[in-house]
Amino acid sequence: MARISKLLDDQVVLIATEGLKKIGNSGLVARKLQAIISSKKHGITKTAEFYSTTKSSIIKWIKDLKQESLAALEVQAGRGRKRLITNDQELEIRKWISEDCNITIEHLRQKISENMGAKLSKSTTHRIMQKLEFSYIIPSFIINYTNIRNYRFVLFHPFLNFL
Repeated sequence: MARISKLLDDQVVLIATEGLKKIGNSGLVARKLQAIISSKKHGITKTAEFYSTTKSSIIKWIKDLKQESLAALEVQAGRGRKRLITNDQELEIRKWISEDCNITIEHLRQKISENMGAKLSKSTTHRIMQKLEFSYIIPSFIINYTNIRNYRFVLFHPFLNFL
């Protein structure tokens, strides 16, 4: 049996057990609570190996639970990848697209780069347009095949040689 940590007392294990009953067995917070409970029985080192994490992470979880509450074990805001375009910039982009409905992705990319200093790919620019509920449709010539024989001028196309 591993050495018992002074940090991990019965009160912390009781809080973890009650929290686990309250939120259920699924989710990241539940996994952290399970690790805290099993650290009491098996030790922090073995628990860290079993949960594929570090001892310092488990110790931090124990301290957070002891000093604060279950909310301290949740993933904090600010994690993950930062947005390339802010909400204010999206509003400005929406205005640009509304003013010029025939703007292309490439032209919009250049305008964003010049005015906002953000270098975006075509895919990211297209994703922003879709998020703003604008679609990128290339205008094309549509032929009505039922009335095509009535037209005197027909564009030559290799697949339309049946006429």
